Amino acid sequence: MRGIEALYRLRNTKRVCLALLLTGRVATTQALTVERSISAAYVKDNPKEFSVKAVEGKDGLLHFTVIRNLTEAKYLVAHLSVSHSGIIVAKSDTPLVGHKDENVFHVSLLRENVQTSELIIGESALTISGETAIGLPGTTDYKIVLQDFVPPAPG
Repeated sequence: MRGIEALYRLRNTKRVCLALLLTGRVATTQALTVERSISAAYVKDNPKEFSVKAVEGKDGLLHFTVIRNLTEAKYLVAHLSVSHSGIIVAKSDTPLVGHKDENVFHVSLLRENVQTSELIIGESALTISGETAIGLPGTTDYKIVLQDFVPPAPG
């Protein structure tokens, strides 16, 4: 009888462990990345968080300045993907330790590429280990809606 009880307990323990593993995995997956759209309306309603400006330069490019204001240091990664005629022609992933207050990002694009290009600022908590800053799991991806900030075409 002891052997049967031991097998029964072992089988139930496996079920509970599997259920906990699956439940934990689903909850973890959902919490790892949060996406937010940063539109002109969002910037207007939250001026202490973001500022986005765009001006047309003499070189024919639209020069965007994006400012992310932080209340504490964070790990930031600026992800830029530039597309032209539906083809990605350039990508850049630039990590940095963002400091309290203003963190400035500059992007320049042809007007015709703004609609299909993408700028995402990934933001994570960070910890310091010795002199090394380490980004922690869990990211908020702020997708900057660049076309919302394009000035009217000249002429």
